[in-house]
Amino acid sequence: MEKLIWEKDYINKIICGDCLDIMKGMPDKSVDLVVTDPPYNAGRAYKNDNLNEIEYNDFTDRWLSACKRITKDNLVVIVGVKYQKPIITWLFDNMNYCWEFVWWKSNGMLNGKATLAHFDKVIWFAKRTGTYYRTKKVPTDVWNLPIRLKKYDPGHPTPKEVKGMSKIIILLSKETDIILDPFLGSGTTAVACKQLNRRFIGIEINPEYCKIAEKRLKSIPESLFNQ
Repeated sequence: MEKLIWEKDYINKIICGDCLDIMKGMPDKSVDLVVTDPPYNAGRAYKNDNLNEIEYNDFTDRWLSACKRITKDNLVVIVGVKYQKPIITWLFDNMNYCWEFVWWKSNGMLNGKATLAHFDKVIWFAKRTGTYYRTKKVPTDVWNLPIRLKKYDPGHPTPKEVKGMSKIIILLSKETDIILDPFLGSGTTAVACKQLNRRFIGIEINPEYCKIAEKRLKSIPESLFNQ
């Protein structure tokens, strides 16, 4: 891959490659919010999702350290409840806890061996006390995000709802802010950013998921992306 130029090759782009390499080209405090759903080391067919404990802890330290360097303040991570310990441990050791949210799957459940989880956990940490932009009172930190029918699946095994990502983005950023997702997957973060008039940087190592994300973005009318 050719060397990327900040900001030309980053802003409002889906970049196909390893986030550990790509984030090296991003300046300190260059994004307003990092929000992502990383590999949990759950044994799925993802890069960095089938590592031994030492390898995964090292990977977690490297990508979270890069995100901390790059963000101005806020960092939000969607964590698998069963696999959350390495990520949460690092965050409590290196950043300041702000809050957490529950994405409740009221009409279904996530797969689990011992139990059936009806929720995703979303944790918010910051370098300082946390920067938020609340235009009205948030009524609850439990958000009902029903599982969508399969025919709406964008083509990723664990897609996240645009509605849930939008709630985070509205709460923790303002229009034209830059939002980074280093594990973009099928592009939900980028889609939410484009709909909400935010700028985004999406990094995804799987070329097929990059194509899915690009296709989803093209279906959204242009806004500030032509400015």
